[in-house]
Amino acid sequence: MSDIVLYVNGKKYEGWKSADVTRSIEAVSGSFRLITIDKWDIRKDPWKIFPGDKCRIEIGGVTLITGWVDSVAPSYSTSDHGIEISGRDVTCDLVDCSAVVKSYEIRGQTIGGLAKMLCAPFGIPVLDTAGDTEVFPVVAIQPGETVFSCIERQARQRDIILTTNGAGSLVLGKVGSLKAADKLIQGGNIITASANYDFSNRFSEYIVKGQQPAQGETEDAWSPPQNDVESRYTDGNITRYRPLILTGESQMYEKSAETRAKREAAQRTGESTQVSVTVQGWTQSNGELWPLNGTVKIESPALYLSHELIIDSVNFTAGDGGSNTVMVLKQPDSFLNLDSAGKAAKKANKKKGSSVEDYSQYWEDVKEAGE
Repeated sequence: MSDIVLYVNGKKYEGWKSADVTRSIEAVSGSFRLITIDKWDIRKDPWKIFPGDKCRIEIGGVTLITGWVDSVAPSYSTSDHGIEISGRDVTCDLVDCSAVVKSYEIRGQTIGGLAKMLCAPFGIPVLDTAGDTEVFPVVAIQPGETVFSCIERQARQRDIILTTNGAGSLVLGKVGSLKAADKLIQGGNIITASANYDFSNRFSEYIVKGQQPAQGETEDAWSPPQNDVESRYTDGNITRYRPLILTGESQMYEKSAETRAKREAAQRTGESTQVSVTVQGWTQSNGELWPLNGTVKIESPALYLSHELIIDSVNFTAGDGGSNTVMVLKQPDSFLNLDSAGKAAKKANKKKGSSVEDYSQYWEDVKEAGE
């Protein structure tokens, strides 16, 4: 089996006592933690790895992280010596650092243009695979706000997720852009699995309030100009009165307010289900690593599941128990993909003739499987 390999300053390091490499759709910056322990040999030179060193993590020749060493912790005893090394993708600077701009109001930028402008000082390229061409009238940046927070806040309005390609670039894309080659099967390749169904953050009605741009132009030529905008959306699966009022992140029209309300309902519906699955090894039957942001079919009667979910995070581990991959799976709606959500809504409405769970039949299927 391929080892987890660390490259620092042109040197290759492998053979870890313990290794942990994690990537997530929601973290934007991958991370790693590596530990090695050897018998004490005073003649052996210590590894010359220091915080701030540029590094790269590979599994089977596939680059998962290109970034920086965050911390180094050497240790020794009378019998052995070891070192623990941890670090993150170069995109960690977007998460940690504030956006320094000439003006805290940025006008006339697409999401791709905004990301490139804010990432340029860090030397981080942006791959805009989403191709969204809609322009934001104005983007307000709060003093001290991080670069990632600013980009992510706007990306959320366009159903765009922010990830890294592992090679040092920020990627703007859509959810479920890949597909796993294998299924996850109870009694087959699944070692352990658990699910959590939680409705505490869902509401019966989502009310979005905002204001149109001062110019008075509207998205729809048939709609009269108006300053105040309000849109409501109902989650019919929440049967008791639980309203939530949201303020638009930026100036918006009636259509964008409606989309924002639907998006919030979809996201919270998706987040109400979280599944964790552990499989042996790091690769699928075709030899490829389990794909982040890939769709995967899970067959698990014990969890009431027979659905396609999105791989939200992958954690490649190695230790005394061998090598495993731990995946967190979520519904596609968690990532605000209104294209697929809209299609599911039409099917649900045709079947049920109501606004109940306008985004999917998922929860009804889960309940039926559990009865």
